[in-house]
Amino acid sequence: MSGSSTADAAVLPITIGVLGDWGSGKSSILQIVKEEFDKDEDKDSLCIYFNGWSFEGYDDAKAALLNSILKELEDNKKISEEIKDTIKKKAKKLWKSIDWIRGAGMVMKNVALPAVSAYFAGGLSLVPFAIQKLAECGDNPEKIIEKLQSEEGKELFKSFVKEGKEEDKKSINAVAEFRNDFSDLLAATKFKRLVVIIDDLDRCSPERIIENLEAIKLFLNVPQTAFIIGADPRIVKYAIEHKYKNNKEIEEDNNRIVIDYLEKLIQLPYSLPRLSESEVETYISMLICKKEIGDAKFVNIIEEFKKYRMANRYSAFGLSNFEKILDAEEFGKVKDSVITIPSLVPLITNSLYGNPRQIKRFLNTYTIRKRLAEVATLHGFNDAVLAKMMILEYSEPKFRQCHIN
Repeated sequence: MSGSSTADAAVLPITIGVLGDWGSGKSSILQIVKEEFDKDEDKDSLCIYFNGWSFEGYDDAKAALLNSILKELEDNKKISEEIKDTIKKKAKKLWKSIDWIRGAGMVMKNVALPAVSAYFAGGLSLVPFAIQKLAECGDNPEKIIEKLQSEEGKELFKSFVKEGKEEDKKSINAVAEFRNDFSDLLAATKFKRLVVIIDDLDRCSPERIIENLEAIKLFLNVPQTAFIIGADPRIVKYAIEHKYKNNKEIEEDNNRIVIDYLEKLIQLPYSLPRLSESEVETYISMLICKKEIGDAKFVNIIEEFKKYRMANRYSAFGLSNFEKILDAEEFGKVKDSVITIPSLVPLITNSLYGNPRQIKRFLNTYTIRKRLAEVATLHGFNDAVLAKMMILEYSEPKFRQCHIN
């Protein structure tokens, strides 16, 4: 999907959203996309990968993202040595722009606004506060009103608004200049498209999620670029709601605002479907098979599965297929572990909502409990009963509580 969506220059720039619940397979798909773009035969594309969570600790996520992309462009092995000097020269100007953007954001967030607030709240001198970052003043509505009504207060606000407008003009010019310089930098790389993958965006705080999305839209949404973002749409929607939480006018039509905002940031959403029953059976069978026979021999299973999948898209790949590929001893090991699974697949699929991560965790827990039972030499132990009890634990919180008590 991503390859065909980014291959046509006419659709660029574009932002693609790979959307799904936690554990639905977003990261795995994004890694596969990265591997496809990294193949040597694709000479026209440069793909770089980031984890959105890695920007969480920065004071300005926008600057951190821009900074990381420039660093990757400078160091990427697909870029030939003869044009790296040109790229580094063009990047120097962009580094300065990023420093300005970051500095302006820090001053506004950490100095200017708190300074004015503290001035009206407690009568602090504005300049020393701004320089020394003298922090918090207790809220005092009466003093704030008194300050606002004074001539000094009115003059301060006039100058603050005037300076704010001038800074806005600088910011707009800085964004436009950055986009132009960034386009020039991409042209110098000789690639037809830059693909940036950002994973785990939904693990960030609401503020960081919005900052990353806005950085893409404001600074990086230039010709030749495609962004592929992995996120849980529920978390992204919450982040947008959080952004407008104090705006009463927007709150009245909150749902429409959230949808419109999301559509502007992500042009092509792709929602990952839940696994079907046949896919769950295949997934569990393959996980067990890999554990029993090891990675080296499992390569043959993967190759056979690919062939089978081409002709039988909606059928499960399980024991009957393994029997044709494995020798008797290997198949015996796999069969002993897999034999109870097919009959429980409908229950597992419905209880765990076809979520790959939940299913894998369920299987790991099942394996550990089964081994503990073997160590304890429990007589009359039944694998199927254990699996059903675990399904009840996952799907019925009341049963889990009774079991604990």
